[in-house]
Amino acid sequence: MKDIFQDDYKRKVKYVIDNNNDKVYLKGFSNFINKSNSTIYTYLLYVLNFMEYIQKDIKDLELDDYTEYLSTIEDKSISYRISVYSALKKFSTYLNASNKNKLDPMKYVDRPQFCESIETKTKRENGYLEIKEIKKLLKAIDEGVGSNRAISRQKEWTLRDKAIICILLNTGMRCSALYRLNIDNIDFDNNLIRVLDKGNKYKEYNISGDLLLIIKHWISARSIILNGKKEEALFISNQKTRIKQQTISNIVSKYSSVIDGKNITPHKLRATYGTQLYAKTGNLYMVQECMGHSNPKTTELYIRGQKNEVSKTASDIMSKLIF
Repeated sequence: MKDIFQDDYKRKVKYVIDNNNDKVYLKGFSNFINKSNSTIYTYLLYVLNFMEYIQKDIKDLELDDYTEYLSTIEDKSISYRISVYSALKKFSTYLNASNKNKLDPMKYVDRPQFCESIETKTKRENGYLEIKEIKKLLKAIDEGVGSNRAISRQKEWTLRDKAIICILLNTGMRCSALYRLNIDNIDFDNNLIRVLDKGNKYKEYNISGDLLLIIKHWISARSIILNGKKEEALFISNQKTRIKQQTISNIVSKYSSVIDGKNITPHKLRATYGTQLYAKTGNLYMVQECMGHSNPKTTELYIRGQKNEVSKTASDIMSKLIF
C-alpha cells in the first residue's frame, strides 16, 4: 500500500540533507535510522538543533555535550524530551558505529522517565467518554449544535462528521491515519478498513455492518458535493479537498461541546475506545493488539477510570476477609 504522505516526508528529508551540505553525516545518519520517513525527518531536525547548540565537530562530541543539551529542554513535555533523547541516542550510536566518533556517550544517558503530575493524571483519567456521553455526542451530530444558522451550515456535512466520529469510536484509529483514508481503503465486501498507521505499519480494522452503512451514506453524499470532481480522499473539506487533521479535531471539539466538563479530542476518542473495550472484556492484551501498541504499558495509559475500580474491588475483597 503506497503512502503518499511518507513520500512527502521523503522529499522533506532530501531537502534537509541537500540544504546542509556542510553536514555530510546527515545522509549516512538518515539511512541508519531505519524508521518511517516522518521519523527520519524529525530526528534530522532534532540533531540539527543539537549541533547548532553545541557548535562542535562530530568527532569531538562528548557525554557532557549531550547531557547539557538535554538539560536545556527539561521544561518541555515528557513526550518531546523522550523523542529528542531517542534521536540523539540513535545519532550517538551512528557516529560510533561509522567511526566518526570514538565514543558512544548516549549509551550512558538514561531515558527520561514518564512521570505525571497529579493535575495531568486527573485530566487524563477524565479524558474519555462514558456510554451515556457517547450517545449524547452522536445525538449532537444528528441534531446539530450552536445557533440555528450554525446548525443549518452543519447539515450538508452531518453524514461526514458522523462517519468520522463513528470510525474513531468504533476502531480506535489514530487521527493521523483517519485523515489519510482514501475511498479504496474501504473493503466493502469484507467489512474492512485498510490503512498505513503510525510507523508506516499496515493495519486492518474490522468494522461492523452498522459502521459500514454510515460510511456508505457519507460516500453517497460526498459524490453529490464533489459534483464530478475527482478526489481520492474519503473525507473532504468544504474546499472539496482532503480534510486536514486540525479540521477533524475541530469537528470532534464542536460536537463534544455538549458534554459538560470534558474537552474531547480525537486522541480522547481513541482513549474512549480502549477504556470501553477493556471495561467489557477485562483483557488488556486484546486491547493492546486492537490499539496496535507494542507494549502493554502504553495500552494502560489509554485505559482510564479503571484503576479506581480495581482498587475498590481489592478493598472490598480484603474487607470481607478481615471483617
